Amino acid sequence: MLSSAVPDKPEAPVASDIHSDHATLTWTAPASDGGTPVIGYHLERSTNNSGRWLRVSRDLINNLTYAADGLMDDTKYEWRIVAVNARGESQPSEPCDFVAKDPWGETNGVVWHVDDSQAAWLPL
Repeated sequence: MLSSAVPDKPEAPVASDIHSDHATLTWTAPASDGGTPVIGYHLERSTNNSGRWLRVSRDLINNLTYAADGLMDDTKYEWRIVAVNARGESQPSEPCDFVAKDPWGETNGVVWHVDDSQAAWLPL
């Protein structure tokens, strides 16, 4: 008889759509669920290399993506994922990290404007 175990450690999450106040994190299911289906994930974050990991929600995340809102501009974030099945929690994934910044950087008093015929910097 095969016994079940906790899931394997997931791969590191991937950050995309990074801005000064939000980002999207995605991940894949672990290679092995430990013999019992994964019922959800815990996402943990740390800021500015503090080494202190906090779960972003009390409840399990039931999909493979998370919209991280309320980020602070120019703050370094690290994120890791934990898979959960009926037997318990996996080891945390390796972290991914990024600095929360708007992708276009400083605008120096101008706004990028795009319409059907042209793109231009316009003064504020």
